[in-house]
Amino acid sequence: MTATAGRYRPNDYSERLLAVLPSQPPYLGCGISTILHGIDMSTLGEFSTTPAGRLKNKRQRTADMVRGWRTFKRVPDSNGIPDTDDYERIHRAVAPSLPLPDKLWTRNRSDVIDQLKAGMAVSIAVRLRIFGATNPIDFTTADHQVLIWGTPVDGEVNVMGPMRPYSTTYHGHRAPLHLVFRAAEAINGGLILTWLTPIGGWTQASLGADKLADRIATLRSDRNAAERIADNRQARLVALRAELAVIKETQPSDCDPLIDNAHAAAHESAHVQSIEWHEEQRMRGPADV
Repeated sequence: MTATAGRYRPNDYSERLLAVLPSQPPYLGCGISTILHGIDMSTLGEFSTTPAGRLKNKRQRTADMVRGWRTFKRVPDSNGIPDTDDYERIHRAVAPSLPLPDKLWTRNRSDVIDQLKAGMAVSIAVRLRIFGATNPIDFTTADHQVLIWGTPVDGEVNVMGPMRPYSTTYHGHRAPLHLVFRAAEAINGGLILTWLTPIGGWTQASLGADKLADRIATLRSDRNAAERIADNRQARLVALRAELAVIKETQPSDCDPLIDNAHAAAHESAHVQSIEWHEEQRMRGPADV
């Protein structure tokens, strides 16, 4: 049965899967995790499914996380959160065949809410230490990255918390959206840092449909250009025919006498030239030949 955007539950890519690797401050496993969560949401689980049609196991999901981690390790980070270059670099490393997320950096909460209502999964940077030792968003007090999605209901939104222990049953939890925004506004002076991925928009079927639509648009553009060229040529042909009609109407009604006279004059001139040449040869005599 094909998954739909309204029924799909994201699979867990806990950053704790990277615990076997040497970490370095600042630790950015949350950025890798939320990118993978966003990709999983946008492909409706196709990304987290093996070619055989089974969900990836813990080892396979760890391998996905490691690809993103290696990308981070190659580039020094300055602030502990995924900036635009970081985010795009990780995304290309783990899913090179998919489009890049859209960046949305805004000071207006309603901009983010509009994206949630439009069916976007939103990766959002948050500063959780403002809540103290515990908070309803995730199991950490560090600067963090979480994924939120779905139209807010009763002031709450769906949240994928990367610091939750890896689980085959965790598909996100509910948290107050105003607290998510409060933590997001604290991380960069009120500027909310988000990246957007379309829920269900990157499945093979939807990407194929987009590619087909682009191809059809290109063909239509080419056809329209060809039709404009044909119309211009047809207009030119009509103009030439009209010009020819004018010429025919203004020329003598019968040109045959003129043509006959010209032919006769040409023939007479040639005959005279022939007689003169023969007379010249006769006058020269044998010695001149």
